[in-house]
Amino acid sequence: MPFERRYEIRNNQARLINLGERLPHTITDIAVNNDGTLRSIRQEPTGNIDIPARRLAWYGHDREGANWAGTSVLRPAYGPWLLKHEMWRVNATSIRRFGMGVPNVKAPAGATPGQVLEASRLAAAMRVGDQSGVGLPHGFDLAITGMQGSVPDAMAFIRYLDQQQSTMALAGLIDLGNTTNGSRALGDTFLDLFLLSLQAVADDIASTAT
Repeated sequence: MPFERRYEIRNNQARLINLGERLPHTITDIAVNNDGTLRSIRQEPTGNIDIPARRLAWYGHDREGANWAGTSVLRPAYGPWLLKHEMWRVNATSIRRFGMGVPNVKAPAGATPGQVLEASRLAAAMRVGDQSGVGLPHGFDLAITGMQGSVPDAMAFIRYLDQQQSTMALAGLIDLGNTTNGSRALGDTFLDLFLLSLQAVADDIASTAT
């Protein structure tokens, strides 16, 4: 996250009057020198105008070498977050599709293709409601078939992914009331660790600002 510094000359002194945000998603190019130091950046919608490094205050988390973009603090949480949203969709679909069972209508032995098609239409048209009901031709049978066998526990996996995201941010204290086991007395210890991590980030920011 770079900021562009702007100064004002007063009494023969340069005074900082503005730190202009240069939001990361607006930066189209980061130019570096041969030794890996920052040379300039290019930002939309300024076009071909470069902002030299001497005018920038640069904040980069876990920057390595010439990778001035750094690494997002939330990068380790991306995988669990992505899988969690997929599990939400899968779990919602499974509840919506199989939560009340699947209706099936069995046509009588020796049924014609038209009767089989009619049985399929009757099963697909069934809906749940206070006044719901169905009338079947002679020889047709109706059944509600539920899930058979074991299926993956989507909710347990979602809880696991939540814990992985809170762990990467050292925010385990927010899981203490939701886990099936573990000591609630660890709350103060987790909170101290979390505050230490926040202080480390604050010190990093303050070092760049200073």
